[in-house]
Amino acid sequence: MDQQDAQNRQINYEKNIELISEYHMGDIVWAKLVGCQFWPAMVTKDPLCSLFVKGNGRNRTYALHVRFCKFYGRRSWVTIVEKYCSEQDLVSKHPDYMYSSEKDFSEMVLWHEAVKVADHLSTLHPK
Repeated sequence: MDQQDAQNRQINYEKNIELISEYHMGDIVWAKLVGCQFWPAMVTKDPLCSLFVKGNGRNRTYALHVRFCKFYGRRSWVTIVEKYCSEQDLVSKHPDYMYSSEKDFSEMVLWHEAVKVADHLSTLHPK
């Protein structure tokens, strides 16, 4: 392993440590699965193992368990997570995101409903 690989692993490790300390059960987040768009979600315990964060110490990778808002009860372990902010903030951070997701109108309707649910939940959750 060369020095660049070691630096990249250290950066990824530090980002994952932030993931563990920055998020808590009940937090509202933008979660993204590979190949999918960002979707509003809530950090929850996995019903099978009762954990909301899991990791692989050997690979130094960690994931959060989330339940997606208005997405048929779907839940998953995710590694691509951002603190929940307004729809406008998400679009400004990821301008190409809206263009690609507008292709499926029915999914966009569902996505906007999910954002409304997440906006409401974020007002109930203490900061």
